[in-house]
Amino acid sequence: MSKYQARLRENLLTKFSNKILLLGLLSCTSLTHAQLSLSPTGRDKEIFGYSFVEKQSFSSTKSYLYESIDDVIRVKLIQAKSDDKADSYIKDKLAIFKSIFEAKRVDYPGQHSKVIECPAEYVPQFSEKLVKGGKLSYFIGFANKNQVTGICASDLLYYKHFYGFLYCKESSLVYEIEDFSSLKSGNLDVLIGAISCGG
Repeated sequence: MSKYQARLRENLLTKFSNKILLLGLLSCTSLTHAQLSLSPTGRDKEIFGYSFVEKQSFSSTKSYLYESIDDVIRVKLIQAKSDDKADSYIKDKLAIFKSIFEAKRVDYPGQHSKVIECPAEYVPQFSEKLVKGGKLSYFIGFANKNQVTGICASDLLYYKHFYGFLYCKESSLVYEIEDFSSLKSGNLDVLIGAISCGG
């Protein structure tokens, strides 16, 4: 083997082993991050009569998860600095959610299509109601098997989807609530009935 071939071999081995080491470190780092952000803390919390598991979070927002055969409920608790800030936050979030389902102009209008819109039967319905200690504002619509909202075709429907906010004035807490329940179960009505600032 010539000096040139030996040096080339050594360079290739060094570069190759550095890449393997770097890939190993990156994969371990991403796995560790994924485990940290998704792993439960082991603490349970009773919310609305359901036993939630607290999820680890790197912010002041507390996140909770409840899972059963027919339901997946996620709750985030956000501390509001004032009633106005809470109201503004909720209105902004609901407006963004609603905008997903509004008619959109097509980039290249054709003879028959000038807008894209979801058929009326799949557009989430908005409701508000006063509950013990606060006000609940929410949408009820549909989601697919991957828990993605914005489903506008019957063959993709898998869950009934609830997305809403409860503001409890006394504790200055905003509850961001998302529920994916089986289309055939009546669990969503039970959840809506259970939501209150006392729970």
